[in-house]
Amino acid sequence: MSDLLEIRRLRVSYHTMAGEIQAVRGVDLSVGENEVVAVVGESGCGKSVTARSILRLVRRPAGDIKSGSEILFRGENVLSFDKKRLRRYRGGECSIVFQDPLSALNPTMRSGRQIEENLRAHSGISAAAARAEAVELLRRVGFDDPARRARQYPHELSGGMRQRVMIAIAFSNRPSLLIADEPTTALDVTIQSRVLELLRELQVETRASIVLITHDLGVVAGIAKRIYVMYAGRIVESGSSEDIFYHTAHPYTKALLASVPRMTMQSKLPLPYIQGVPPELIDPPSGCAFAERCALCMDICRREEPKLTESNGRHSTACWFETLPGTDGGGLL
Repeated sequence: MSDLLEIRRLRVSYHTMAGEIQAVRGVDLSVGENEVVAVVGESGCGKSVTARSILRLVRRPAGDIKSGSEILFRGENVLSFDKKRLRRYRGGECSIVFQDPLSALNPTMRSGRQIEENLRAHSGISAAAARAEAVELLRRVGFDDPARRARQYPHELSGGMRQRVMIAIAFSNRPSLLIADEPTTALDVTIQSRVLELLRELQVETRASIVLITHDLGVVAGIAKRIYVMYAGRIVESGSSEDIFYHTAHPYTKALLASVPRMTMQSKLPLPYIQGVPPELIDPPSGCAFAERCALCMDICRREEPKLTESNGRHSTACWFETLPGTDGGGLL
């Protein structure tokens, strides 16, 4: 059976006064039916740009999805949709939960009205039916008094409440695909857990597929079946959650895992971090983009870019240290 979503050779650039920023540089990614896939990496690695591209929210002249890119939803190329087909796709077949709900929600509209608007745009139900459904959706995402919350404006709600309103809007038309772009970043730890649990419950109930965008590998441990690790606009490692957590191949993934706080860590020791900064994507390096920050860097790493190579089933990595004969792989940490 074919994948629900398949991204091929995705390249996205942004044009600035300083030059062309190559934000995404040839990403291949797939999502199956009823599957949760995570895309993980530091800020600026291209995760959110990839997410926005899936909904065709990258707009010219500032942004540009390059020729040759393909985003296939059930076999149809999203990049070729006309306005009518795109309107049915956005919010109906594919929805998104943004990182900052206060910016994403309309401050001049009551919370319930924003859910009603999405329902009526895609299902054609009456205003009264949409109003009742909006209250029911707010109840399903955990509000104790959904009718009162539906009458409130976004600024009257807490951060966690606003994010639950965003989730209610996203699931209102039971989409086949949900993009969750850093949905827990602005929330405290206890609220993060509740939001992730809510996403899990709704995913099981609706059988939707989810693409979870995050910089925190700890967030995806209990929810994602497959993980893509991005760095400098490219996928550097992909595989099942077991592969990524227990058979880690790429030095960047190992460094990300080492940066996740653990209960067993001694309290007085400093938290490990990845030294250096990601490269400028106005002029990407000719070799491996992680070379200058990598403890395993070899001469070839600076000269030639490694290709994403499958090593075990669907576990792939783009690392010379893992693929060249005579290297033992691993050993960074």
